Amino acid sequence: MRPIVPFVRPRASQKEQASPGAQKAKSAPGGGGKRRAKCKPSASKKARTAAASVPKQRAPVSRQTPEEVEAAEVRCFDPMVGPSGLWPQSRPLAASPPPLALEIARGEGLRQLRLRCADLVRGLPTGAGALVGAFERWHFGWLLHASRAGGAGDPLLPGGAAGAPEPDAELRAELEAAGCEPAAAAAVAADLRRAAAEAATAAAARAAAASAEGGGEGGSGGEEDGVGLREAEVGGGVWCVSLPPALLAPLPQELRKPLKISDEWLSKLREMHTATVASTAPASAPASASAASAAAAELRFRSDLARLLLRYKALGGSGFQAAIGGGAFAVLRASFGARLECFASPLNARSAPFCSAFPDVDAPFGSLGSFLEFEPEEGAYEANPPFVPLVLRAMCAHMHRLLDRAEASRRPLLFVVVVGASSALKRHAAWEDLQGLAAGRHGRAQWLLPLHAHGYTEGHAHIAKGGARAARRMSSCDTAVFVWASSAGAEQWPVTDGAEAALRAAMKAAIPRTLRKATKANRHAHAAKKQARNHSSR
Repeated sequence: MRPIVPFVRPRASQKEQASPGAQKAKSAPGGGGKRRAKCKPSASKKARTAAASVPKQRAPVSRQTPEEVEAAEVRCFDPMVGPSGLWPQSRPLAASPPPLALEIARGEGLRQLRLRCADLVRGLPTGAGALVGAFERWHFGWLLHASRAGGAGDPLLPGGAAGAPEPDAELRAELEAAGCEPAAAAAVAADLRRAAAEAATAAAARAAAASAEGGGEGGSGGEEDGVGLREAEVGGGVWCVSLPPALLAPLPQELRKPLKISDEWLSKLREMHTATVASTAPASAPASASAASAAAAELRFRSDLARLLLRYKALGGSGFQAAIGGGAFAVLRASFGARLECFASPLNARSAPFCSAFPDVDAPFGSLGSFLEFEPEEGAYEANPPFVPLVLRAMCAHMHRLLDRAEASRRPLLFVVVVGASSALKRHAAWEDLQGLAAGRHGRAQWLLPLHAHGYTEGHAHIAKGGARAARRMSSCDTAVFVWASSAGAEQWPVTDGAEAALRAAMKAAIPRTLRKATKANRHAHAAKKQARNHSSR
């Protein structure tokens, strides 16, 4: 790995700044640290000194009060962004969505694939902690590879016996770093690749059968009529989305439970769905307020909601779906005008539209599609990508190209990027890509938020009781925040000390108030660190 150019150059100490002449005399040959006779400063030097002592004028920052940050922190949704000339409207919705049976088959296939991966590594001489998230990183790498290959395959299940060289190589490298022999690591990757191809084939067969039963390609066969929505318990704040029993018959009994969503998130998704359907409807379509039209709209909402919840339940990994809190988003909007999220989902997006990885199920709720296919010419954007090295490298390359284009056209473009600065990432080439952009002409700021000094919103916040306030989680590693902008963007949205301080305070506000509200893994981490400190102090 080539050396990384430091982003922040060391400044002179206060002593050096206060007495540059004395420091120069001390280091001069033969000076011996002797004092020089003080000379009366000239008029020009007085003018320069006076000019240097005048504080620099910074652009005003719209500061958020602690009350405003807290109010945003406990909301799960901000007002809709709405259409803008900076980005297109949401994608047109499919007239006939894919059958629910297909989404159920995809989820079961991914679950079996995850179990297969666990079985393969269980007998290897590796520590469990060293492989946390390895399957998710491999899976996201596969999805990235499929999108680059044209996206003709399944949107969730990896397919193709030939494999994807980069994700497979990343998995082998992780296994070898954890103590696995190279031959055994290669065998695990090959076995997992074969299992993925089988799962994709099985899901495709299930889709064909469901399509035939539905009376045509993509037909749902009236599945929407069987999607139920009821409150789990009166006043409990959690709703159940039930699916037709016939669709759940192939699943094990423990997986036939209704999908769940909290009252807050249900209201949020309903508002996003209503606005998106209205914005994507043909201009010639007549508006209807009849009871039949309202009933049809409700059936479509429930069907789209069921597909969405099935997809993200299959993905799992609450850490991979976590997001910065509402207070931090409020600061980014006020300080940099960042409104659109580059890596989000309908469940964790603060507003719509947004970019996401699964437009096939996210589009009805305002998704513009993948950020890697998004071509903004100007504007300010927030990016909190999954902490997958291959995705980070693709993001850096895409943003670099967009910023170069904006620089050439003198347009204001800015990205605020939030990534987990784990020790594993810092050893990867993806970290070098991040630092390369930070040290280049587009780099405007880089801030490090220490471990346990900030928090996030849980990835499963949509099913948590108690609303957004109870869905906070302690960060599991340091977080790096990068600000990259074109020259016009840096002038329009300048980086200030006030913006940095406000963001740090907002991220700190997302820490759970008590450890009982933190995740189980974080509680164990806290206990282990405390025990280690007590042991070292004896």
